[in-house]
Amino acid sequence: MDAYAPTWYTAAPAIHLMILDQAEKHPEIDYRNSLRFVRSASSGMPPQLKSRIEELFKVPQIEAYGMTETAPQIASNRIEENGRRAGSVGRAAGPDIAIMDDAGRMLSPLSKGEVVVRGANVTQGYLDDPSANEAAFHDGWFRTGDEGYLDPDGFLFITGRIKKS
Repeated sequence: MDAYAPTWYTAAPAIHLMILDQAEKHPEIDYRNSLRFVRSASSGMPPQLKSRIEELFKVPQIEAYGMTETAPQIASNRIEENGRRAGSVGRAAGPDIAIMDDAGRMLSPLSKGEVVVRGANVTQGYLDDPSANEAAFHDGWFRTGDEGYLDPDGFLFITGRIKKS
């Protein structure tokens, strides 16, 4: 941190937890730094972990959501307070996001179902694997395998994984 003076860092929740564990073991370290924010990616941050990271670094912690097939960003909270929603992984950050039921119908806000995405940064398919493509795509939407819902303002909440047969 001292040598490079980064303005942000990103990690999965498990890595944030490891950083907090090390901070507890080394209370002599001064965590005043050049950070403007800390980003959590790949899955939602438990609220208690988010609070602990913000307390340690004295900067906002923003959540984001993505996967390899989406290069890798799907949604992100913004750094400004009104651009974040507790428990959410944010609003669309490139691709279109929708929620689909088991029958392939799009659901209205606050309805829980499978998170689906489409857009320029979403893969168009898997090479030489028609069965994977059939399972992963529906009417141009990529099926993430994640369960969630969108609130009326477009914030995405991930609630779990959908088991595929």
